[in-house]
Amino acid sequence: MPKIKAIIVLTLSTLLSVSCTYSPSAKTTISTEQNEDTVQTKIENEDGTLNILFDNINNTAIIQLNNGEKIKLKSKKPASGMWYANDQYELRGKGEHFDLYRNDKKVFSNQ
Repeated sequence: MPKIKAIIVLTLSTLLSVSCTYSPSAKTTISTEQNEDTVQTKIENEDGTLNILFDNINNTAIIQLNNGEKIKLKSKKPASGMWYANDQYELRGKGEHFDLYRNDKKVFSNQ
């Protein structure tokens, strides 16, 4: 019995120490403005700035990259969260978590 208690204590202390070491980037800021038809989201972190205009009428997202390039993505059907894509780029997310991929390589994340 003491051996089982020792294993439980060791396991719990390991889990606790691991969970306390994780902290989301304090340098990430997200601002959102919305109206009836669109939602404008700006995400800033150490990767740069990502501006996203979600057009609810046309089911599209227009992303403006750091270099000023604008990319139009069409809405897809995700199991949950959001998913927009074109031939080269893919934007996935859930809640306030966003990942942008270019040719299947992650180029921006706020997590």
